[in-house]
Amino acid sequence: MASLNPQQIIYSQELTTSDATYYTVPSLTVTVVRRILFCNTTTSAVTFTVHYVTNGGAVGDDTMVIYEERLGPKKTVAPPELEGIVLEASDFISMKASANNSVTVVASGTEVVV
Repeated sequence: MASLNPQQIIYSQELTTSDATYYTVPSLTVTVVRRILFCNTTTSAVTFTVHYVTNGGAVGDDTMVIYEERLGPKKTVAPPELEGIVLEASDFISMKASANNSVTVVASGTEVVV
């Protein structure tokens, strides 16, 4: 049975140029992603890539949700394809940018203990 007290989560980090795990769903939990924002904090265009990987999986072409989406200088986007995704225990989100410390990602969602 699901918990009646779902926990709202919000986190913010800068992306690196390597695929890195930015969020892993805790055990016995389901997470619903509400929104993920990408903000280019530089004066040059950059790109970002996002993977949703299921439990036991690995980052690869089959887990890619967004591939090198262009983000203009000093711009912020909230890609609609990242909203409402349901992740199960041990699933994770991996992301990267084309330049270190150029893209800040802010994500929000709800964790529900099952």
